[in-house]
Amino acid sequence: MTGAAIDSPESVAAIDEYLGFFKDGEAKGPKALGDDWCGKSLGEGHAAIIFEGGWLDPFMKENYSDVKYQWAEMPAGPSGKATLGFTVSYSMGVDSKNKDASWVLISYLTGPDGMNTWTKGGVANPSRNDLQGGEGKEILIQSADYAKPWAFAPGFSKVNDAFNNAFTAAVQGDGSGQDIAAATKAAIEASQ
Repeated sequence: MTGAAIDSPESVAAIDEYLGFFKDGEAKGPKALGDDWCGKSLGEGHAAIIFEGGWLDPFMKENYSDVKYQWAEMPAGPSGKATLGFTVSYSMGVDSKNKDASWVLISYLTGPDGMNTWTKGGVANPSRNDLQGGEGKEILIQSADYAKPWAFAPGFSKVNDAFNNAFTAAVQGDGSGQDIAAATKAAIEASQ
């Protein structure tokens, strides 16, 4: 994420298009629907479409097992398909006192048997090509081919807050995509 990218004409146009959904009443955030999270909005029947990650499945199974839903790809934009990939790693400290045991655990968790076991829980997708992943997650697994890595850049929470605050103000009638981009760029630059 760079300041130069967030205020590009393409970014501002994309922000304005997304903002338009809210201003025109075609989209609402969970708070506007009386919910604390969009997963709850889906479960309660307050929303027909939400944008979430794999962590939605365990929540829905536990709280709204009777609600039927399915995953779908994000619509392609002018530059093609895109989505976010949330990555994790298993790591061992260079000065770990239990390197042998750590290596055994990491090898199991990243091997076919271990990864198959923990990805069936519904939150994560396998990073191995020889595993299928959880039932119903085919779209998410196929999307890995064009996913962009999600990362917490320095000052991420301040940048996220700046975007969200400016976006909320714009939804309420005080701002535009350009204002949102400017506020976000200032937070990015302040974080560097």
